[in-house]
Amino acid sequence: MKDSSETHALEIKLLSNETIHWYGKPNPWVIFGPADRFLIPFSLLCGVFAFYWEYTTFNLESQILNGGPFTYLYPITGIPVILVALYLIIGRFFYKFWLKTKTIYAVSNKRLIVITQGKSRKERFQFLNHIKMIEKSVDKNGAGSLTFGDLGSGGLFTNAGIFLIDKDFQGVLSFFDLPDAEEVYQLVDQLRPKK
Repeated sequence: MKDSSETHALEIKLLSNETIHWYGKPNPWVIFGPADRFLIPFSLLCGVFAFYWEYTTFNLESQILNGGPFTYLYPITGIPVILVALYLIIGRFFYKFWLKTKTIYAVSNKRLIVITQGKSRKERFQFLNHIKMIEKSVDKNGAGSLTFGDLGSGGLFTNAGIFLIDKDFQGVLSFFDLPDAEEVYQLVDQLRPKK
């Protein structure tokens, strides 16, 4: 049974003669994706570098500068790098989980809808007649992700938990980590106008 608050959130934003055919939420427990093949080693390397920088600067400062005016400048410059490294190593997974718990996907007879209710409500739409292609990544049990257009190589990072890369990369919507992705794919393919 779907949550009635989810249904209410969708119904108040419908166009005239628009009906919802499917709605659901992404699986928040799916934390790894294709981008992690690159991001995990990169983030660990970044973290090792950042901590090594801090360790080295603290030792160099005490040996070379002996309390001069720049004694704390080098260690302070490493703090932002450490924060970025920690976010890439672990923080992005918490952000990804949180974002998925706040996201609702829907398919109507006219458009695709993504509603994210975080600090503010964000609504994104893509009309079915504007879908040129559907890229699907579905495993044997039917779970997976759907992208409604071509993201190119930069789209690899859209479901990686990096908050600077928006979910509708290049104006193309995606439904990530759906438990019933194959079913949703068949529905969208059936509903979109054929050219």
